[in-house]
Amino acid sequence: MGPDANQRGGSPRWIKRAIEDSLRRLGTDYIDLYQMHRPGLRDDIDETLSALSDLVHSGKVRTIGSSMFPAQLIVDAQWAAKTGGHHPLS
Repeated sequence: MGPDANQRGGSPRWIKRAIEDSLRRLGTDYIDLYQMHRPGLRDDIDETLSALSDLVHSGKVRTIGSSMFPAQLIVDAQWAAKTGGHHPLS
């Protein structure tokens, strides 16, 4: 969405900003399902899941998922969630 690394992909800062912007536009307190469409090629999946987990724990997002992650990245994400104590992808 922008030239700055914090304005795209799975950057924790970008994810949190995008959620806040979406909540404001939708006029709601939470989002039922937040899906990451494409993985950020430079993003650490553990950091991405940490940011998403924070949003789940704060009640701003009910569950998280992915729509276009390659199979290996889904496996990596589920492993990172299990070993890092993060909310898993649904």
